[in-house]
Amino acid sequence: MRDSICAFLILGFSLVSFEIVGQESQGPDRPPIYKSTGDTLKIDSLSLVPGTVKLYTVDGILIDSNHYSVNSLKGELIWSKNSPYKNQEVQIEYKSFPFNFYQEYHHKDAGRVQNKILQSRNPFKYTAVPTDKEDIFELGGIEKSGSISRGLGFGNNRDLSVSSSMNLQLNGKIADNLYVMAAISDESIPIQAEGNTQQLQDFDKVFIQIYNNRSKLIAGDYMIKSRNSYFMKYLKKAQGISGSSTFYLGKNKMDTAKAAKMKVQLSGALSRGKFSRNIIQGVEGNQGPYRLRGEENESYIIILSGTERVYIDGKLLTRGQDQDYTINYNTAEISFTAKQIVTKDKRIIIEFQYSDQNYTRSVVQFSDFYEYKKLKLNFNLYSEQDAKNQSLQQDLSEEQKDILAGVGDSLDQAISNGARLVEYNENEVLYKIVDTLGHDSVFVYSTNPDSAFYRVTFSEVGQGNGDYVLLNTVANGRVYQWVQPSLGGIKQGNFAPVVLLFSPKQRQMISFGGNYDFNKSSALTFEGAVSNNDINTFSDKDKDDDIGYSGKINWDRKIALNTNGNWSLTPQIGYEHWSKYFTEIERVRTVEFYRDWNLRDVDLTDDQNLTKAALKLTNGKKGALGYRWNGFYSGGEYNANKHELLADWKYKGLLVDFDGYYLNSKGSLSNTEFIRHKSLIQQRIFFFNLGYRDDREDNKINDQLGDTLSAAAYRFWEREFFLKSTDSAALQYKVFYNQRDDEKSRNNEIVPVTFGESVGLSFDWRKNKVIQLASKTTYRTLSIKDTSLTTQKPDENLLSRVEYTLRVLKGAITASSFYEIGSGLEAGREFQFIEVPAGQGEYTWIDYNENGIKEINEFEIGVYDDQKKYIKISILTDDYVKAFTHQFNQTVLISPGRVWRKKKGIKKFISAFSNQFSYRINRKTQNDNADARFNPLPSAGLDSSLLTLSSSLRNTVYFNRTHPVYGIDWTYQDIKGRVFLTNGFESRSNVFQNTRLRVNIGRLFLTEVDGKLGRKFSQADYASSRDFNIQYYSIQPKITFQKGVSFRVAVLYQYQEKKNDSEKGELGQMHKLGVETKLNKVGKGSFVAEANVINLSYNEPSNSSLSYEMLDGLLPGINGTWQLSYQRNIGKYLQLDLSYGGRQSEDAKTIHTGSMRVRAYF
Repeated sequence: MRDSICAFLILGFSLVSFEIVGQESQGPDRPPIYKSTGDTLKIDSLSLVPGTVKLYTVDGILIDSNHYSVNSLKGELIWSKNSPYKNQEVQIEYKSFPFNFYQEYHHKDAGRVQNKILQSRNPFKYTAVPTDKEDIFELGGIEKSGSISRGLGFGNNRDLSVSSSMNLQLNGKIADNLYVMAAISDESIPIQAEGNTQQLQDFDKVFIQIYNNRSKLIAGDYMIKSRNSYFMKYLKKAQGISGSSTFYLGKNKMDTAKAAKMKVQLSGALSRGKFSRNIIQGVEGNQGPYRLRGEENESYIIILSGTERVYIDGKLLTRGQDQDYTINYNTAEISFTAKQIVTKDKRIIIEFQYSDQNYTRSVVQFSDFYEYKKLKLNFNLYSEQDAKNQSLQQDLSEEQKDILAGVGDSLDQAISNGARLVEYNENEVLYKIVDTLGHDSVFVYSTNPDSAFYRVTFSEVGQGNGDYVLLNTVANGRVYQWVQPSLGGIKQGNFAPVVLLFSPKQRQMISFGGNYDFNKSSALTFEGAVSNNDINTFSDKDKDDDIGYSGKINWDRKIALNTNGNWSLTPQIGYEHWSKYFTEIERVRTVEFYRDWNLRDVDLTDDQNLTKAALKLTNGKKGALGYRWNGFYSGGEYNANKHELLADWKYKGLLVDFDGYYLNSKGSLSNTEFIRHKSLIQQRIFFFNLGYRDDREDNKINDQLGDTLSAAAYRFWEREFFLKSTDSAALQYKVFYNQRDDEKSRNNEIVPVTFGESVGLSFDWRKNKVIQLASKTTYRTLSIKDTSLTTQKPDENLLSRVEYTLRVLKGAITASSFYEIGSGLEAGREFQFIEVPAGQGEYTWIDYNENGIKEINEFEIGVYDDQKKYIKISILTDDYVKAFTHQFNQTVLISPGRVWRKKKGIKKFISAFSNQFSYRINRKTQNDNADARFNPLPSAGLDSSLLTLSSSLRNTVYFNRTHPVYGIDWTYQDIKGRVFLTNGFESRSNVFQNTRLRVNIGRLFLTEVDGKLGRKFSQADYASSRDFNIQYYSIQPKITFQKGVSFRVAVLYQYQEKKNDSEKGELGQMHKLGVETKLNKVGKGSFVAEANVINLSYNEPSNSSLSYEMLDGLLPGINGTWQLSYQRNIGKYLQLDLSYGGRQSEDAKTIHTGSMRVRAYF
C-alpha cells in the first residue's frame, strides 16, 4: 500500500514539476561512473524523476533498457539476470527530485493538538475555499504565484531609501501547443546555496522560457552544456538568451520515425564564471578545508554553486554532509567527511567554475545535430571572450593597457604600480608617502586628511621578495607596514605595492563529427576540431601559438560467436591527433590521463598522436576478458606504448575484477617502465562476502642511457582484506584491514620509505522503524622507514561518524544523534565591516574614541533598524594550523501524553509534562588528548588550545504545554562561540535560565510572568574594551485582555539588572513599563501599536562597548520607544503597509523612522 501511495505522489510530482526539474540537469556534464558488485546499484539517496535514467558504457555507448529496471522511489537500479553490464563500469545520467518519496517526513506532530483548541478548524489540513472574485492579474490558463512590491524608508537618522522587489513564477499554456515557464525577480541575492547537501536550491536563477514539443526559447539564467562532441566540452552558468528547435526533413518529414531529423541550438549570453582545475596532493590526517584557487592563481574567489566536480584517485565523489565532501562556495574551501579518509597518498582533483569580474565576458554557442537512418552528424561552435574595454574590478589606466600590450603572452611580466592618488575618504584604508632611513617613496598608513591620499594595493610576493608585512590593527581593513631591509640589502617582507594585471582573453572552438552505423554491430565515429586560444587580446605579440587542431576516428564491431549470443568478440581500433597548440575549453581526456601515461613531469611541446587497438571477449552471463594496446607519440620528446589487460568474471558467487597494464616510454630526458594493476576478488559465503582488493604501481624512471634510476622513481603496493554483507541484507556492514607500502629511489635502488595501516568498520541499519543506526570508523597509522627520503612524520588518525535515530512508544520518546570526529586545518580570519543602506545590515558604528575613524572594535550589533547600516564579512587568510575536529548533534523529545493522555491517576499527571532537549557542538582544538578530541560534552572553560567553538545547549521542561487554562515551562540554555582571528581570539557565551508562567482568567484575560537569570561573557584579544563578564536577571509580568480575534491590549512591566564582574563593578538597572494593542479585522487589515517608557541607570560613562551591552543600545535616564504599524488589504490582491517608530533618550535628539510599502499578490 505504501509503495502505491508513493508511486502516486511521485507521478503527480512528475507531471507538475518535470519541466521545472528539466531546466537544469542535476547530474554533471559528463555522467558519473558507477560500478556494482551485485544485482542492485544505489544511484542516489533521493527519488529519481521517472524516465530520465540513461546508461552508457565508459565509451559513451547507450545501453538498452532491457538490461535493467529502475526503482525511482528508492533511487535504485536493478540489473537483469543475464545482463553483461552487471559488474562493469557504466555511466549513468539522471535527474532527481529534491525529496526521497520513500521516506516519511513530518514537521509538526498533529497528534499533540487538542480538539478543544482546534474547535472546528484543523491547521494541518488544507481546505480550498471557492471564490468567484475577479483576479485583476488573470492570465487565462497560466498558473502564477509571487508578488511585486514598492516601498519607501525614511527618518531623521537615515537617508531616504527606495526598495522594490518582484518575485513571480509562471507556468502554463499560452496558446495551442505553446507553453510558458518563468521565474522572475528583481532582487539581488548575494548568497548561494550551501554546499553541504547533494541537491542545491537555485536562489539566483531568473528566467522565462517559451516552449512546445519541438522548440524552446529561454531568456535569463540558464546552463550552457556541450553535447554530441568529444573535443568540445563545457558547462557554463550564463545570463542571456538561448533557443533550440527540432526539424524533420525530406519527403517523409511528416513521419517523424522515418524522416531525417535536425536539432539546432543557438545561445548568446554573458558568462557568469570561469573554469579552473585544481590538483591537490592530500595531506596526512587533514580532512580539510583545502583552499581552492582560480585559473590565474587568484587567492580569494567565489565558486559558482553546483559547478564543481571532485575526484579522489580518479573516482567522482558526491557532495553532501552525509556523503563524501562539503564545500563552502563563498570562501572556496572544500572539506571531506569521515566517509572519505584523506591521506598523503590521495590524489585530489577539483574542477569548477568561479566568478570572474575582471572583464565583461560573453559567450556564443551554436550546435547542429543531424540524424538520418544510419548516419549522425554534428557541428558545434563555441566562442568565449572578454570585452577588453569593459573592465570591471580592474579599472585599467592607459599606462596599464600599454603594459599588457607590450608583454604578449608573458603574463607574469604584466606588473603595475599598486598605488593610486585619490581624495581622502575616512571609510577606507589610505596611505601617505614618506622618506625614511635613506629610502624614498615609502607608504605609511595614515588617517590624516592632509596627507592620506594614496589607495595602495599590495600583492604577496613571497618571503624576502617584498618590503612590507601585514600588520595587526583595529583598522577596518588590511594595513601594511614597511620594514627596513637588512644591512646586506636583503628584503625582510613578503608584500609589495604592485598589482599583477589580468589580461582579457578569448577562447574559441569549432568541431565537426559524426558516426555511421554499418549495421547493429559495427560503427565508425569521427570528429575534427579547430581551437583558437588568445590569452591576451590587448597584445599583437605571440600570436603564432593561438590556433590548433585535432582529430579522432574510431571503429568497433561486435561479432557473435554462437547462435544464442552468449559469447561475442568485439574488436576496436582508433586514432587521435592533437596539434601542439590545440587547447581544450574544459577537460576532454580522462581525469588522470597524464598520470596514466607517466606524463606528470614531462613538458609536451610537440604534436600528440594516440593510437589504440583492442579486443574483448564477452560472455553475457559471466563477464568479459579484454586486451588493449595504446600508443602515445609526441615527436622525439616522448613516445610510449601501453599494454592493458582487463577481466571481470562472475560465477556462483565468485567475483573477479582485474585491470592492469605495462607501459614503456622513451623521452628526451628519461626512459620509463610503468607497471600498474588494480584487482578485486570476492566470494559470497552464505550470508556474507569475503574479499581482497589491491592497487600496485611500479614506476622505474631512468636516464636516457638506462643505467641510473631517477629520484622520481617509486613503487607502492596497497592491499585490503574485507568482509561485508550481501546487497539485499537488512543490516549492511563492512569490516576491512588495509596496508600500504611506499618506496622511493635512493642510490640507484628502490627502498622502503613509509608503511601505512588502516582498519575500519561500517554498518547501516535503516530498515527498522524504531531504531536506525549508521556508522563508519577508520583508524590509520603511518610509520616512517627512511627519514632521509621524506619530511613526513609518523602519524595516527581516527575518523568516526555515527548517525542514530530512535522512535518508541508511539513517538512518546524520539531522539536523533549525529557524531563525527576527525582532523584537519583551521584558517585565521579577518573581519571587515561594509556600509549598506540602513535596515539592510546588522551592525552599527559608534565612534567611542571620537577620532572619526571606523575601527573594528567600534562596531556593535544594531538594536533598531535605523542603526543597522553595516554588514560583517569574513576574510580568510593562508595562516592554517592543524586542528582536531569534533561535531555532535543531539535532540531528544519526551512526550508522555502521546500514550498516557487518556489514562488516570499518576499516569495522567505525568502526561501533562514534556521535555525537549537539543545540543549542538562544533569544535576545533589543537589538544590531542582523548578527552578534548572525543568528549562531546562542553569543557569547563576556554583553554588556549581551543581554536574555534560553536555550541548550543537548550533544555525545556513543559507542564500543561497545550492546556487552555494554565501552564508553566522552564528553559536552560548555554550558548558559546569562539573564533580564530589573525590578531587573536574572540570568545563569547550566554548562559541563562528562563521560567514562564501563564494563567488564563476566564475567556478574556491572560496573565504571564517571565523570569530570566543568566551570565554573558565576552573576551577579545584584539581589544580589551570588549571584555566583560556580566551577571544579569530580569522579571516581567504581563496581563493581556483579548476579545475574540478583533481586539487585544496588553500591559507589561519589566525589571532588569546587570552587573559586570570587574574592579569597577559596573552596574546597570532597567525599569520598563509598556503597553501593546492590536486591532484586527479579518480580511481587511490590522493596526498594531506599542509604547514603552524605560528608565535606565548606569554607574560608569556610557561611551564603551560594555555600556552598549549594559544599556541595550540606549542611554542612561528616561527613554521612550514607540512603534505603530498599519496593514490594509485593498481588495483581494493588494496590500498596504505603513509603519512608524521612534525613540527618545535624555540629552539626545528624538529619532523618527518610518516606511511605506505597497504589495500586489499574483
